[in-house]
Amino acid sequence: MHDKSFSMQVLGWLNSVERKRYKRFVSKQQANQYLLARALLRSQLSKRVPDVLPHEWVFVVDEYGKPRLADGFSHLNLHFNLSHSEDLVVLALSEGLDLGVDVECIHRPVFNMALAKRYFARTELADLMRFNGKQQVKRIAQLWTLKESYLKACGLGIRMPLAKLKFCFAGRYGLDFSISSSWTQSLPAEDASFIGLFGLGADYSLALTIETDTAVDASAIEINEWTGLSSQLSDLSCRLLRKTAG
Repeated sequence: MHDKSFSMQVLGWLNSVERKRYKRFVSKQQANQYLLARALLRSQLSKRVPDVLPHEWVFVVDEYGKPRLADGFSHLNLHFNLSHSEDLVVLALSEGLDLGVDVECIHRPVFNMALAKRYFARTELADLMRFNGKQQVKRIAQLWTLKESYLKACGLGIRMPLAKLKFCFAGRYGLDFSISSSWTQSLPAEDASFIGLFGLGADYSLALTIETDTAVDASAIEINEWTGLSSQLSDLSCRLLRKTAG
């Protein structure tokens, strides 16, 4: 991200709102992270639809704050979601299906029992007590990414208390998911989403939620690495650890 030509090219793609947001960042790391995310999103959309150049994409934010393509691109039926942690940016892209993605560095100090007691369900807390040290921290980060990916797919963000979403690690590879009966706002049925937990190297947890009422073949989910504007996507070692039955 210290390549001046990269920055100049991507800044040329941004609209006025994006440029203003970029200039507001005080932290250089956050500014670079934002620019990288916009570069990844615009370049990959244009790779999917070559007739639309990177600077021509127009984005809007829905009533819940979730970014999407403007109405002029609705015929493409493309859905996307972005997440970032440390120096890593992740883009989830789909044709026809709403989705949400979250990635977290598991070594962040915030992933501790104080956070878990504030945001997690009682059943999740009970499960966490079976672990200690690094294993407990890792499980907290994994639960956090699962909850965040689901809320981002639904477009709810922080409007839904995280404790209302309950995850249980079932068996060796399974993942059970339920929503508290005390939550009355309309949501996709519990079995109408594919939720997968992935291990991204030794340092990151990644979760992906896809809203669909049909079964998802996890092996069909492509996970690639992008290293720059002139580079091709390459296979990335990202292991599926657990998934819901859907």
